[in-house]
Amino acid sequence: MSSATPTTAWATLRNQSRRLEEETDVLFSRYSALASESVSSVDETVESSIRDSLMRRGQIVESLSISLDSDSGASAAKTHQLARSREILADHEREFARLKANLQQSRNHANLLSSVRQDIKYEPKVKSSTSDQFLREHESISSSHRMTDSILAQAYETRDEFGRQRAALSRMNMRLLNSASSIPGLNKIIGKINTRKKRDSVILAVIISMCICVFLFWG
Repeated sequence: MSSATPTTAWATLRNQSRRLEEETDVLFSRYSALASESVSSVDETVESSIRDSLMRRGQIVESLSISLDSDSGASAAKTHQLARSREILADHEREFARLKANLQQSRNHANLLSSVRQDIKYEPKVKSSTSDQFLREHESISSSHRMTDSILAQAYETRDEFGRQRAALSRMNMRLLNSASSIPGLNKIIGKINTRKKRDSVILAVIISMCICVFLFWG
């Protein structure tokens, strides 16, 4: 009875290990499908189930190792079974790490594509806004240029008007000079008139002075 107990325990642990190996293969198939579909979110229960299965298998392998060490008459078949269980567990752990890396890469790629789409969708709005701003600035500059041209045109017109008036005054002065020079003795007559006015003014002043003196003397 005592010799049958280790054998039974070994068989039970081996059956549990094989069942968990098959379960892990099924979970890997689901996990691999999710990774190939480049999904942005994955059911966390799949990863959690795989980690739980690998952990329990590690515990079973450890129990098998303890059982084998305590069995002095262990057969070569048991040693091979334990080595095989460890090998399959190590392969599955590496496969799980690879699938996780592939899935993370798929997530990063999907996020990058989403970001690029958002940038492409937003870029026309930015270009449109920038174009509208450039158009408004161009219109403002054009309006300033038109106003400046109008002011310059008015300044040039005023300058030309002053020039025309100056030319007209010059022509009028020349005509007056020509008219004065064309009348014989005009300057001489004007001179005599001015001399007579001066003489009359002196005579009037003398008479007024004499009247004042007489008034003062007789007064």
